[in-house]
Amino acid sequence: MLRPFQIAVPEADVDDLNRRLQSARWPDQLPGAGWSLGMDHDVLRGVVDRWRDGFDWRAHEAWLNEHPSYLHEVGEDRTPRAACEVERRRSVAARVAPRLAVGGSASSATPSGP
Repeated sequence: MLRPFQIAVPEADVDDLNRRLQSARWPDQLPGAGWSLGMDHDVLRGVVDRWRDGFDWRAHEAWLNEHPSYLHEVGEDRTPRAACEVERRRSVAARVAPRLAVGGSASSATPSGP
Protein backbone atom coordinates (compact mmCIF):
# COMPACT_ATOMS: atom_id res chain seq x y z
CA MET A 1 0.00 0.00 0.00
CA LEU A 2 1.36 3.43 -0.93
CA ARG A 3 0.94 6.39 1.42
CA PRO A 4 1.71 9.97 0.31
CA PHE A 5 4.92 11.21 1.93
CA GLN A 6 6.65 14.56 2.31
CA ILE A 7 9.96 15.30 3.98
CA ALA A 8 9.48 17.36 7.13
CA VAL A 9 12.63 17.48 9.24
CA PRO A 10 11.98 19.14 12.61
CA GLU A 11 13.79 22.44 13.10
CA ALA A 12 15.31 21.07 16.31
CA ASP A 13 17.04 18.34 14.26
CA VAL A 14 18.46 20.88 11.79
CA ASP A 15 19.64 23.04 14.71
CA ASP A 16 21.25 19.98 16.33
CA LEU A 17 23.08 19.12 13.11
CA ASN A 18 24.34 22.70 12.81
CA ARG A 19 25.61 22.63 16.41
CA ARG A 20 27.43 19.35 15.77
CA LEU A 21 28.99 20.62 12.54
CA GLN A 22 30.07 23.81 14.30
CA SER A 23 31.76 21.88 17.11
CA ALA A 24 33.46 19.23 14.94
CA ARG A 25 37.01 18.46 16.07
CA TRP A 26 39.45 17.60 13.32
CA PRO A 27 42.39 15.25 13.66
CA ASP A 28 45.56 15.84 11.69
CA GLN A 29 45.63 14.09 8.32
CA LEU A 30 48.11 11.24 8.18
CA PRO A 31 50.92 12.07 5.75
CA GLY A 32 50.30 10.60 2.31
CA ALA A 33 47.03 8.91 3.32
CA GLY A 34 44.80 10.70 0.79
CA TRP A 35 41.85 8.43 0.01
CA SER A 36 43.60 5.21 1.03
CA LEU A 37 42.22 5.35 4.60
CA GLY A 38 38.79 6.77 3.85
CA MET A 39 37.60 10.17 2.70
CA ASP A 40 40.30 12.74 2.03
CA HIS A 41 40.64 15.14 4.97
CA ASP A 42 40.37 18.32 2.88
CA VAL A 43 37.39 17.05 0.90
CA LEU A 44 35.56 16.10 4.11
CA ARG A 45 36.23 19.52 5.63
CA GLY A 46 34.85 21.10 2.45
CA VAL A 47 31.68 19.02 2.71
CA VAL A 48 31.22 19.96 6.36
CA ASP A 49 31.87 23.64 5.59
CA ARG A 50 29.20 23.51 2.85
CA TRP A 51 26.67 21.86 5.15
CA ARG A 52 27.45 24.29 7.95
CA ASP A 53 27.70 27.57 6.02
CA GLY A 54 26.18 27.21 2.56
CA PHE A 55 23.45 24.57 2.54
CA ASP A 56 19.85 25.72 2.74
CA TRP A 57 18.10 22.64 4.08
CA ARG A 58 14.63 24.18 3.83
CA ALA A 59 15.11 25.09 0.14
CA HIS A 60 16.34 21.57 -0.64
CA GLU A 61 13.54 20.02 1.39
CA ALA A 62 10.97 22.11 -0.55
CA TRP A 63 12.58 21.08 -3.85
CA LEU A 64 12.40 17.39 -2.90
CA ASN A 65 8.76 17.80 -1.85
CA GLU A 66 7.87 19.15 -5.31
CA HIS A 67 8.15 15.55 -6.55
CA PRO A 68 5.32 13.19 -5.56
CA SER A 69 6.69 10.72 -3.03
CA TYR A 70 5.11 7.78 -1.28
CA LEU A 71 5.98 5.33 1.46
CA HIS A 72 5.51 1.63 0.83
CA GLU A 73 5.83 -0.92 3.60
CA VAL A 74 7.79 -4.04 2.71
CA GLY A 75 8.27 -7.26 4.60
CA GLU A 76 6.08 -10.10 5.72
CA ASP A 77 3.58 -9.95 8.54
CA ARG A 78 5.75 -12.05 10.86
CA THR A 79 8.94 -10.02 10.28
CA PRO A 80 9.79 -6.42 11.11
CA ARG A 81 8.47 -4.24 8.31
CA ALA A 82 10.42 -1.42 6.69
CA ALA A 83 9.13 1.62 4.84
CA CYS A 84 10.63 2.46 1.45
CA GLU A 85 10.27 5.86 -0.15
CA VAL A 86 8.96 5.73 -3.72
CA GLU A 87 8.87 8.50 -6.30
CA ARG A 88 6.69 8.09 -9.34
CA ARG A 89 7.49 10.28 -12.33
CA ARG A 90 6.13 9.96 -15.83
CA SER A 91 8.55 10.37 -18.69
CA VAL A 92 8.17 13.29 -21.08
CA ALA A 93 9.42 11.01 -23.87
CA ALA A 94 7.29 8.38 -25.58
CA ARG A 95 8.06 4.67 -25.35
CA VAL A 96 10.54 4.84 -22.50
CA ALA A 97 11.30 1.79 -20.39
CA PRO A 98 10.52 2.23 -16.68
CA ARG A 99 13.46 2.69 -14.31
CA LEU A 100 13.86 1.81 -10.71
CA ALA A 101 16.42 3.71 -8.66
CA VAL A 102 17.19 2.27 -5.24
CA GLY A 103 19.24 4.14 -2.68
CA GLY A 104 19.85 4.68 0.98
CA SER A 105 18.42 8.16 1.35
CA ALA A 106 15.94 10.54 -0.17
CA SER A 107 18.68 12.24 -2.17
CA SER A 108 19.91 8.99 -3.74
CA ALA A 109 17.42 9.17 -6.60
CA THR A 110 17.75 12.91 -7.07
CA PRO A 111 21.30 13.84 -8.07
CA SER A 112 20.92 17.62 -7.92
CA GLY A 113 18.90 20.22 -6.14
CA PRO A 114 18.36 23.96 -5.96
